[in-house]
Amino acid sequence: MPTDAHPTVTDHDVFLLRALLDGVTVGGVRLTRPNTFTRCEILLPVDATGSAGAPLCFVERPSAASDIVFYSDATRTTELLRVAVRPRYDRTAKTWWRKVASLVSLRDTPYDVTQADGTRLGVIHKDFAERTYRVSDAAETPLMTAFQEFEPVATKDLPGWAALRRPLADDRFAFRHGDRQLGWLQPDRRTRTDNTIDMTLDRDRSVDRRLALAVACIDVLRPRNEGE
Repeated sequence: MPTDAHPTVTDHDVFLLRALLDGVTVGGVRLTRPNTFTRCEILLPVDATGSAGAPLCFVERPSAASDIVFYSDATRTTELLRVAVRPRYDRTAKTWWRKVASLVSLRDTPYDVTQADGTRLGVIHKDFAERTYRVSDAAETPLMTAFQEFEPVATKDLPGWAALRRPLADDRFAFRHGDRQLGWLQPDRRTRTDNTIDMTLDRDRSVDRRLALAVACIDVLRPRNEGE
């Protein structure tokens, strides 16, 4: 685990990720953009009184083509972390067909997660048009997979075509390495903006907490019409 990490982020196992509503005020009425979140903040989890804890960082992705940038606070003066889509075009490829293959490949989208000084912290691969994420360290050694959990539908009152597996209503994500559970991402169905990231099961801290937060932010700040 890097020792130069932002201590208020890496020293915790449970976080509250709160998506922030965007919009403009017209004639005193605030108009929001409900289809896509572009900002969120990372806080300590809700305490016994029901209040969110201290803020840890502020996250912004102005558009689907922009990097996801973590800042120390909402003033956006100090960058902590950056999540950027890796360029598709492989300039190091020796043959033209490998260059074309790198450009048109749609199997997945690779994101490089870097610290403020540009040092690569890890890589996240997102399956095309799917919400499955594969997380690796800087050397691209697999660390964990994040995927939506599923449950069987009650079938007694459903026709055969409907007796399929469906995603849970709250889109809970499991963080796993093989058969080992490392944590999860759990949205709050009441607020629709709050999400809990819990990595307490990863007791030996095999996954840098910043990579878990990067996965959560990629998913929360994704375009809502993705894959259509």
